[in-house]
Amino acid sequence: MLSSVQKALLFVAATLILIFFQNCGPAGFEPVDGLNFGLQQQLDLPSEEPNPDPTPLEVSEEYATLNSFNDAFPAGDFVDDCLTDDNYNACLVYKDPVSANNGPFAVPLNRANSTPQVELRIFNYGINLPEDGQLTNAHYTIVNPSGTVTEAKADGSWKYSFAGDTNHDVGQVNAFYWLNRQITYMKERTGRFYAENRDITVFAYDDINANAYWSFVDQEIHMGYAPDDPDGDLSVDVSVLAHEAGHGNVYWGTRQQVRGSELCQAGNPNSGPCCPDADGCYDAMNEAIGDIHSFILFNDLPPAIGLYFFNDSDGLRDPAIVQDNNLTAQQVADAAGRRIHNTGLTYSSVWYEIWAKYKAQGNEKVIEEIFTEHIAALDANDNFTSAFDIIETVTPVVDPVNAAQIIQDFQAEYDRLAITRN
Repeated sequence: MLSSVQKALLFVAATLILIFFQNCGPAGFEPVDGLNFGLQQQLDLPSEEPNPDPTPLEVSEEYATLNSFNDAFPAGDFVDDCLTDDNYNACLVYKDPVSANNGPFAVPLNRANSTPQVELRIFNYGINLPEDGQLTNAHYTIVNPSGTVTEAKADGSWKYSFAGDTNHDVGQVNAFYWLNRQITYMKERTGRFYAENRDITVFAYDDINANAYWSFVDQEIHMGYAPDDPDGDLSVDVSVLAHEAGHGNVYWGTRQQVRGSELCQAGNPNSGPCCPDADGCYDAMNEAIGDIHSFILFNDLPPAIGLYFFNDSDGLRDPAIVQDNNLTAQQVADAAGRRIHNTGLTYSSVWYEIWAKYKAQGNEKVIEEIFTEHIAALDANDNFTSAFDIIETVTPVVDPVNAAQIIQDFQAEYDRLAITRN
């Protein structure tokens, strides 16, 4: 008798469409309205129940403050009732609304049904931003669909209501802080972020269903909305923002290399890009690397991205489910129809399991450094197999003392997944 996982693998092999389509090609693929469900949904695994008794927020005794939009962006403070606390002029969501809510909403949250009570609960990450100026610096300019940039209110506050927010002010403030915070954090942890100082334009809201994408052609990030919900701004899901910025980091880290994978169905651009086999391809690694950027940034939360997308605790993709379900690279590729986004789960699983092991030892920073250095060594012709050679090369440079053990750990992950090694 087939297990539930095996049944799900058989079922989803024929039922996949696209999500988070990276813009590839001279004119770029048009974002696809469809949705490539995360492997969590594909495997029909049980959702986590909301935490009925969340850990109390730790409130800083000093108020996190950014003095200039050109400075390094500091961490904020977890603040009960931030929106009513005059010690902060901006209140952000931490990772995504579902995480901040400690579980899914009874009805998916959007701009049409948001309430003051809900916003008080989920926008609980406080910081003081400069009281004048626009959301722009050398790294990012954040705009709404009409191209205008949000400014602070007359009293210097950046506290906008999500309810009825047709100007997408909340999404713009959220995107600007977190994308810049990602640069600061990655530089603190690894010494570099390849996409800094690139003057990237971010559309905090774009009329694209169930999608968000990075455009290397225009140097832009476009945030759409949750499936069939034009009021569900994806710019409040920071895990998705971090993923798309991760594409930019790969683009600049690999010296602006771009590769378009073969189409899953020859002659049908809407079928999406596929890898040739279970050993992956550069585009699948690119998607995985986007996801890895997210779980590094929110290292105190589970690694799944896109919880707000589905209003559940599973999200779009979760690298942890690969090991949790004893899946091989071949099983992941088969379930994903070799499409790049979910085939990339194999690669993100390798990095997540190594990272989590070293995090348990208090030494995940060295894995983050190896991760960042390996990006710069990638080539558009690489796949999971050749990436191991890169890991073997850069690891002794980053940590010569512990290199042998770290490489051995990567070997174990590759063997667990039955990924080909040279």
